Amino acid sequence: MNIAILMMQKNENELLKKWITYHSYLVGSSNLFIFDNGSTNNQVIGQLTNFENKEVNVLWDFNKKSDYEQRGSIFCDKIKSLDKEDFYDFYMVIDCDEFLGTVDEEGNICFDPLSLEYSLLNYQSNNELLMIDSQYYNSSISPFWFNKQPYRKCFFKKNTIAKLDQGFHHGQVTTSDKEIRTNLVHIHFHNKPYEIAKTHAKEKLTGRVSNFNLDYLKNYNGKGFHLVRFFLQTEEEYIQNQVTLNHIKSMSLYHKLKQLNLDWPFSSTINETREKLGLTDDDDSFEKVLPKFRGSIDYIAFEGEYLKIRGWGLVNYSRPIRYIFLQLANRSRFRFEIIERVIREDVNELLNVKGGALGFSARLKRSDLEDLTDVTASTAIVTFLNSECAYFKFDMQKKHKEFNYFSPNNLAG
Repeated sequence: MNIAILMMQKNENELLKKWITYHSYLVGSSNLFIFDNGSTNNQVIGQLTNFENKEVNVLWDFNKKSDYEQRGSIFCDKIKSLDKEDFYDFYMVIDCDEFLGTVDEEGNICFDPLSLEYSLLNYQSNNELLMIDSQYYNSSISPFWFNKQPYRKCFFKKNTIAKLDQGFHHGQVTTSDKEIRTNLVHIHFHNKPYEIAKTHAKEKLTGRVSNFNLDYLKNYNGKGFHLVRFFLQTEEEYIQNQVTLNHIKSMSLYHKLKQLNLDWPFSSTINETREKLGLTDDDDSFEKVLPKFRGSIDYIAFEGEYLKIRGWGLVNYSRPIRYIFLQLANRSRFRFEIIERVIREDVNELLNVKGGALGFSARLKRSDLEDLTDVTASTAIVTFLNSECAYFKFDMQKKHKEFNYFSPNNLAG
């Protein structure tokens, strides 16, 4: 499988080498197309020249501010041109602060070529616009904690692109007016160190805002308005706004970069920031750590030949549950058959997640319970996570917790 990645950058001194090295490992250096938007940093120019000599495609002609504003159209034209060569199967359009990965069936984040190719095989016959599943925002005080966001970013199968917007959030394909969410994800270095983030924000807002007066910025709601926050808050407020969000822990990309002899981006500044703010224990810095599993049983009853349940479940804040068991006090378990999966908009809104069918209906044969007589409060409905080698209980209302699985009336039908 041949995968092209297109990216435009300017003066990304800290991220550029890491981005190119990692994505060269992922898809091959000759399949990277880097549009330089007029870098003036000598180190960045030197890195681009060096990688250009190692088969990375560097395009130097798009060096004006107007090119950045039109990069969606520029990338669209480039993809159409590459399509004529009939070489690439998929096209990724990402930024220099985004690192491409996938999530498996249990929500574990993966960063290797085989996982990417295996994931994309599932979409080779799709005609819809392809969307990533989500983005994992980094923390500017730790390399291991991320805030998962159901962010919109699109990519394309070969011979389908029609249009692409400037931020790669919305696109059109010639083959469908629908879109499909995939299991591709980005680690997004959205939370750069405060001073660096402020400098980059000013670079991007120049030409969009008339001035950087605080009173003016407070009322600005034009293109790039999300960058105004860097001028309206202190560093302490900037950090506090991060750590109060929901976070999950992942060390996958950290170890992958180490394997590629790369340091974590902004690692020295991370340590300086932690010392400045008096942060010691990495895990205790985050106020809302998301559990590995969340789920609830909303309905339970015997119906005909089956014990039936309905509810929802989510693992690693990313994927629907795969297994459901009735677990007894002696740890013996009976596996439910999942007969339907449904999208639960109420759960999606509650947890701020998109896409997957987190709701389910499941059943267990009544006959499986015929020889059981032990009624115990420790009986539970659970799921299993392979990555944790552990079982996790579903939440249940009191009336469901008191359900008698072994009642003669229940078993008699």
